[in-house]
Amino acid sequence: MPSPATPESDRLKKLRQQQEELAQKIRLEESRLKEQARKDDTRRKIIAGAVALDLANNHPQFRALLYEAMNQAVTAERDRDLLGLAGSSPVSPQAAGPGASPPPARADQSAAEKPLPENSGSG
Repeated sequence: MPSPATPESDRLKKLRQQQEELAQKIRLEESRLKEQARKDDTRRKIIAGAVALDLANNHPQFRALLYEAMNQAVTAERDRDLLGLAGSSPVSPQAAGPGASPPPARADQSAAEKPLPENSGSG
């Protein structure tokens, strides 16, 4: 005669299996949502960058402001080269001392006159 615990343990096994399947579905959905959030963030940055570059092409004051902001924020040499920022990363104002200003991008060309990086087809 089977013990009364056997049907209960079969039921418990089935519930645990369902629990694991549900946990896996939850992990997959969380992963999908994180990936979509990263893609959305990248797309927002591309669109905002394209708008900023277009605006900078038509407004010298904005171009100067944009280059100043990029010159301060972009530190990786690879990125600075891509964006046409001269020289090595700027010295932070804190490191240079109070009242110090960052070095100019290039002495022979103001930020308002600099060519902007190529716009590679977003829009």
